[in-house]
Order: sequence, then C-alpha cells, then structure tokens
Amino acid sequence: MTNGVHVPCGNSAEADALWTSACGSDRWPDTVTDLTQKMSASSDADLWAFRSAARAKLVPFVRAKTPAITYEE
Repeated sequence: MTNGVHVPCGNSAEADALWTSACGSDRWPDTVTDLTQKMSASSDADLWAFRSAARAKLVPFVRAKTPAITYEE
C-alpha cells in the first residue's frame, strides 16, 4: 500500500482514450519504460487533440471558479 496516485482514478475521459490508444486497455501492469516507449510513439496530432480537449474544459472551469478582476484608475 502506498500514498501514491492511482492513475486510472485521476484520468479524464480524454486522457484515458489517449492512454488506451497508445498503450492498450491492459496497460497498468507494464513497466514505466514500456509505457514511456508506447506513449512516445503517439502522433503529434493525437497529443495536440488531447491537449486541446483538456484546455477546452480547464479554461471555463477556472473562469467559473475565479472571481472577476476589475482595475480602477
């Protein structure tokens, strides 16, 4: 037992799709080296699509949680 992160629980749907595409659905028993090699083979387009989808969710979330800032002179 560890205090570490259980990666499958912390993944977004987009991250899980990228992991599954690159490493397969039964990926977690693999070593870090195996996963690194498999993820490194992901296309730039797949990585950019993942980044874009994650950002599309993050920006509205942050805006909703952050109060508006107004500047007065």
